[in-house]
Amino acid sequence: PIFAVPSEHDFKGLNKILFPTEFTRPYTKYELKPLTELAATWNSEILIIHIAQEFSLNDEQLSNKEVLIKRLGKVEHSFQNVEIEVSVADSISRFAIESRADVIVLINYKHTFIEKLTREAVVKKVGFHTQIPLLVLPQ
Repeated sequence: PIFAVPSEHDFKGLNKILFPTEFTRPYTKYELKPLTELAATWNSEILIIHIAQEFSLNDEQLSNKEVLIKRLGKVEHSFQNVEIEVSVADSISRFAIESRADVIVLINYKHTFIEKLTREAVVKKVGFHTQIPLLVLPQ
């Protein structure tokens, strides 16, 4: 995991952890372990945001959401939908500020060649522009 804290950030604690997802991949116990341990240590709430233009989930996404709920266990969490306005990265940053999140947690997935050409580089965009600490978890 990589934990990046902007130099101007005044750390006061971790009450709210923002975890954006599209529910397109299953979550392993190991990739979410740093997230759940961080939340448990600080007694934080995990704000899980579904970033999309349409919020109906297909069967695979519903299954992945159920796995996520199971992996989070007793850690306090909530789900919210956030509509994409300009880009996914901008929507994440905007919601983080509005919700007063203390850290953004992203999973850095390996992408295929086609995905690299057609998808937004969310981790890179958020990482270079956020004023809130960022925790990047490996897949």
